[in-house]
Amino acid sequence: MLAKGLCDSNSINWWRALAVGFMSIGSSGGRRRLGEALREFNFLKLKHGLELPSAVALVFFHKSAERVDHEELDILWKLVAKENERASGASLLLSAQFHLYSGIHAGDRDLACEQFELSRSLIRKVVQADQSTLSAIQKQARVLWAWVEILPLADSWQERGLEALRHIDGAAGGSTSNADTLAWDLEGLLVRARYYELVKQHARALDCLNQAVALRSWEPALLEKTKLLISQGDWDQAADTTQRILQQNERSMDGLRLNVLIHMVQKTDGQATEERLLLMIKSMERYEGSNAALFFNTAQTLSRLSSRKAEIVKLTIGLCKKAIELEPCAAAYLVELAREKVMLYDYEGAMQTYRKAGRSDESHIPALYGTIYIHIMLGELDDAEQQLDFLEAISESIEQSSQLPYLKALLAWRHRRDAAEHVRFLQQAEQTHLKFLDKQSTPKIFTRFAKLDPDFLIALSEEYLLHVQFVDLTTSSQSSSINQNSAVRHGIDILTRVSEELPGHVGAHLLLGRAQLALGELNAATVTVSTALDCDSRSASGHLLSSQLALAKSNHRAAAIALDQAAACDFEIRRTPAYALVKAKLCSFKGDPGEALKILQDAMQFPGLRDERATGTLIAVPVVERVAVFVELAEVLSELSRVEEAANVLAEAQERFQGTSEEIRILMSSSMLAIKRDEFETALHMLDAVPHSSPVYSHVQEFKANLHLSIRHDKHSFVQCYRDLVDLSKNAHSYERLGAAYLHIQAPEPAVAAYEQAHRLNPEDSSLAMKIGHALVSTHDYLKATDYYVTALQAHADNIGLRHDLARLFMKLEKYGNATQVLLYALEPVGLSSEVNKIAQDVQSLLLLAQVYACADRGTKDIFEDGMFVAEHSVSGALLKARDLQRIVLEKVQSALESTEIICKEKRIMAEICCKLATCYLNEGKMDDKAMAAYEEALKADNVRETPPLDWIKSCLRRPMKAACCKSLDFG
Repeated sequence: MLAKGLCDSNSINWWRALAVGFMSIGSSGGRRRLGEALREFNFLKLKHGLELPSAVALVFFHKSAERVDHEELDILWKLVAKENERASGASLLLSAQFHLYSGIHAGDRDLACEQFELSRSLIRKVVQADQSTLSAIQKQARVLWAWVEILPLADSWQERGLEALRHIDGAAGGSTSNADTLAWDLEGLLVRARYYELVKQHARALDCLNQAVALRSWEPALLEKTKLLISQGDWDQAADTTQRILQQNERSMDGLRLNVLIHMVQKTDGQATEERLLLMIKSMERYEGSNAALFFNTAQTLSRLSSRKAEIVKLTIGLCKKAIELEPCAAAYLVELAREKVMLYDYEGAMQTYRKAGRSDESHIPALYGTIYIHIMLGELDDAEQQLDFLEAISESIEQSSQLPYLKALLAWRHRRDAAEHVRFLQQAEQTHLKFLDKQSTPKIFTRFAKLDPDFLIALSEEYLLHVQFVDLTTSSQSSSINQNSAVRHGIDILTRVSEELPGHVGAHLLLGRAQLALGELNAATVTVSTALDCDSRSASGHLLSSQLALAKSNHRAAAIALDQAAACDFEIRRTPAYALVKAKLCSFKGDPGEALKILQDAMQFPGLRDERATGTLIAVPVVERVAVFVELAEVLSELSRVEEAANVLAEAQERFQGTSEEIRILMSSSMLAIKRDEFETALHMLDAVPHSSPVYSHVQEFKANLHLSIRHDKHSFVQCYRDLVDLSKNAHSYERLGAAYLHIQAPEPAVAAYEQAHRLNPEDSSLAMKIGHALVSTHDYLKATDYYVTALQAHADNIGLRHDLARLFMKLEKYGNATQVLLYALEPVGLSSEVNKIAQDVQSLLLLAQVYACADRGTKDIFEDGMFVAEHSVSGALLKARDLQRIVLEKVQSALESTEIICKEKRIMAEICCKLATCYLNEGKMDDKAMAAYEEALKADNVRETPPLDWIKSCLRRPMKAACCKSLDFG
């Protein structure tokens, strides 16, 4: 009880009537229970100590009724005035609490402010009654006053925050010998925690909550701690705290809901999540069976986190139907039910529900949004366009929403194939959605995830990723994917955010991995796929993507293993185009094109492959996979010398996918097929037919350039293709591609000129400075290269790559003192950074420094004239520092649970350092024990044993270390 001293049955009935009253005004279907609350308060206003609280409650609920009884209100106002004069401190505080809660539940801002001010005035009366001592009532009043200042979502809460803390400080102290005082001390700690959370001082907020939990294992404090931990992304501690709540109270509704949410966000065990969800639903139906808003809010949030898993969405649909059963006319509930039907791809059912919501409330715009969306998904684009025109006409009179530009984007692409408009509207939808999120300062965790709406964000990213342009991973194009479409980057940024917010969302990880694979970012894709499989090792889609990634790396054995794992996890995945593509490529690699042909011909019959959405197909096959099947089939037919059939396949593909981002892939295959028929000019004519305005024009030019060089060995025509791109668009990227082309044909002088022009257009790009330096070195104009590097480092002092390049150039020129100076500058101060990347850079700097010292030691002339080389500047000293820092790097990547590939890479670096250190010890003489220890550490770091230094083996065999040496070499 918050009103201490009123713990009899009457006070319990008062709180029950309060709950019934707020539920009745909070929902249209609950108004039938308002009379029940009014009758209870009429009875309780005759009870001692409850006269004033009951009277103010009656005034509020009478004013909230559909038909206001003004005569009764006049009588109640007189009663309030009368009781206000003679009410006790406890009665005044209970009335103040009522005004606080009624302000929170008030739908109107002016009404809320009025209620908060009434609460303040009553609390002020209690505080000013006796300021000589800090009684229990005084303590309660000050804590309640602090809540009044903190809870209202007013614009000036920041100004009132310090005032709230002053009230808490005023309530501190006094006796803590009774339970009542302890309870209000706990309330004070919660107020402090809420204030610190609002001002983003989360560590202090958590400290307050920990103090409250230490005083008493109190459920409200544990719940607030859980929510704070979730907001900070500390899911493990949040899960532990939730279990503690449920151990204390297995019926805790907030605890049960948070338990499900945490499991859905962090875990991927569908069966365990379903069990927790069923337990929560059973408890809701038993103890909150009349709370329509609770059923609705729970369904809304959990459906957004469901990754569209059918088992989970069916359960949230059940929650939604329960809310509708309680409030049949609530349009928002009907719209939510339709949205969840969409998640199951039940478009017909969703359309019926959206229309029902529209009939329930004709002014409910989300119902119209949903109807338009279904029209688009069913291919009824003219109907969608017509309704969207109506929405746009009234857009100024409706609340701004991300749905309107999103629907415009869908139509721009599906109806008109307008890529520019598609991206522009997607960006508007993204900005509107994120702006809305930034305005949300609510600490309610369920509301936060519902507003985040990961399901919508993933849908946005999928639309962006339609513009992924084909990257041929099998070619060595100099500039492939240097400047990929910004739309794709938007999609990747959205997926990265979703993955960070929801670490267990396998779907987001896999979509991100596919995008990275499509861009040729194989290392990033490897990390992402590894994360997805760590989340769910039984994910067939994850293993299939792993197989595609291995194939892109030409690791056919790993691709075959991953493909088998995918089929073992879900036999149905064999009926997907992606599976058929990988299987066919593996057959071709094994020299069995006949089997590959059979697989691809079967794949051509898959639903949705030839047509964007075949009848009965729920999910559209990605266009990139559809095109890939056509292209691969043509290549296999060509390999079997069935050239005419291959040409027919590509002609069909050209017709079906004209205007898509994959058109370039078909064009490239068609031109290669023409070349196979010795029709080189025909191939060029195909490529020349692409207009300058086409979004794939630059890719066509690069492909054409490679044909000139690889087929005709025509360097002039090769470069001319890149010159044409510069003439079309004189930007930094065009000049960068031109410079790469010149370097590719070993023409460093014009490459330098092109890179310099690119750098003038984009002086902030330090990578261009590095490329200019490499080009100058390749001209053997070392003096000019040195001057350039020194000048470039003045503009890009933090670029470690530039510094390493300059150090290597000084080594090449045998200027070891200068090389040392450059590297030591990068190492000042060494080892102080806590960032893994900076420590890893220091390791590479130290390895290069050791190489400088080793070269200096081998020099025949005096190179220490500048006095820079002293005793501690030794090869072994630099390597020891590198080893110590690499130990830190290894510890950090392992504790951060990085991918296996990253950890193995760092282990290999560690092994390399230790092997170099062992060689160094042997060269210094009489250090066999240290050499042995260094090499043993190398073996521990990397199980793939490198060949040990020959000098070290000979030394071991000469000494009593022969047994250890033989053991290390597996000789016996």
